Amino acid sequence: MENVSKEMFEYINKQLDKIEKEKNIKILYAVEAGSRGWGFSNEDSDYDVRFIFKRPLNDYFTINSKKDVIDYFDGDLDYTGWDIRKVLNLHWKSNPNLREWTKQKIVYRGDCDFLNDLPAFSPVTLKYHYGSLAHNNWKRYVEGNEGEMTRRVCKTYLYAIRCILAWIAIDDGTDAPIQIDELMKYFIDDDRMGTRLYADILMLISYYKSNCKKSKPDERAIENITTFITAYLEILKADKPKIEDLSDIEIYNKKLREVILE
Repeated sequence: MENVSKEMFEYINKQLDKIEKEKNIKILYAVEAGSRGWGFSNEDSDYDVRFIFKRPLNDYFTINSKKDVIDYFDGDLDYTGWDIRKVLNLHWKSNPNLREWTKQKIVYRGDCDFLNDLPAFSPVTLKYHYGSLAHNNWKRYVEGNEGEMTRRVCKTYLYAIRCILAWIAIDDGTDAPIQIDELMKYFIDDDRMGTRLYADILMLISYYKSNCKKSKPDERAIENITTFITAYLEILKADKPKIEDLSDIEIYNKKLREVILE
């Protein structure tokens, strides 16, 4: 499996078994998120395992509700799980993180077919999320540090690029992929990027994947990428979407009953 060795895949599944036993839950679906899931990991990248779980039926009929989030840490492995009730509530609100879980290629366990018949995620909500993520991370890690190009800054460049490209693709009416290589393919021969910028971004992706050991992109390339990012951040910042009405919540209540009764 891409970006995950067979040994690590098996180890993670054993840990998922352990979490199930210790927490008395059933894991329905588990994937890899973070830089590995986004397609720009390097040798120092850790593992971000995300999973959806359900509790025993009686746990959903108690006065004192059980925790709907499980966090588990194991060295460089970070596990976070969401209860099915929380997942459906987030799906109802078009939560972009959940959308990305459902589109991951690195799947450790199960599938998310049980979510297929739910209403589609709102493009308006997704665009707002990606715009906010790009702007907030850029402001936190890059502004004032553009010339340094540390690994943290380089990763934030890629994070901003991924969010901006997803925003544009969603604005075009497409179901934007989450992996950066696939997003880049969407913009081949696209006038909004151009061949030089396209090549500069590919060079930056390669540089980060090498753990910043390859030759760093030159000053012209970084300036070109920076100009692209900052210009689009202004466009995203100016975009004031009108939040759409939520779908009928009874659709999600029905789905919850289906899943916990299985």
